[in-house]
Amino acid sequence: MHRLQTQLEQGWEETITWTDPEGTVHHEKIFQASILSQLQAEIVEPRAMTSSENKNANKAGSRAPGNADALHLREECVAALKEARRVLQNATGLGTPSLGVQIGYLEKHGSRRADNDEDIAQLIKGILSDLSSKVRSARIILGYDMPKVALPDTPCDQCGGILVVAQDASSDVTCVGVEGMASCGKRYRRREWVSLLEKITSRISTEAACAYTGRSVPTLYRWAAEGRVHRQVDPRTGRSTWDASKLPQAVPGHPPPPAPALPTARTPADTAAEG
Repeated sequence: MHRLQTQLEQGWEETITWTDPEGTVHHEKIFQASILSQLQAEIVEPRAMTSSENKNANKAGSRAPGNADALHLREECVAALKEARRVLQNATGLGTPSLGVQIGYLEKHGSRRADNDEDIAQLIKGILSDLSSKVRSARIILGYDMPKVALPDTPCDQCGGILVVAQDASSDVTCVGVEGMASCGKRYRRREWVSLLEKITSRISTEAACAYTGRSVPTLYRWAAEGRVHRQVDPRTGRSTWDASKLPQAVPGHPPPPAPALPTARTPADTAAEG
């Protein structure tokens, strides 16, 4: 119970498993901010959209801009914590906000209201199940359960450490430090880490391009095929990069940006005039 409450309200230390560009798997311990604060930050964060969402973005009843899932889940987490405190305080008579302390007292001394040990066990089981469900849902929304990969050639601008992100760009970018040096704890929201990439090079990865535009991978590839944006493939690695200066930028709280204009067709007269 204490662990769940700590994750929701205070933050915790977690081991992140990530893969570098050479395919080597690494494990690093870093401190994570509370789930409630991460969900709050996620509410207005632009996100990559699925192809079906892109297709219906401007239709009535389409998904609202921003992350409504994070908003609703945060409200549910706050309500679940409030209800757990209310139920446990009624059962124990303790005024402490610590759910762990209340559970410990309940297990040792019993409830003022429960008639037997089975009632107490069911009460504790129900609270644990509810909070565990909320934490699992939050981890999915925040990208914790997606494989993590390093951003190639992009060091942390605070300590020079390695930056990692969920494979589908659904998470913040987190500094995991370098060999022999712990993480500085720096985190970059998606709109921030794309800007960081632009300081280094105008060409960004597909994951960064999705986060920058709020669009899906299939949409970016379709734009490239139509000549709307420029996609470049590294012949050695097969990785695609994109010219960030030509991509439309997603704005938190607004609909997805429109597709770039199609290239203007050149007429024989235009060619003759240039000659």
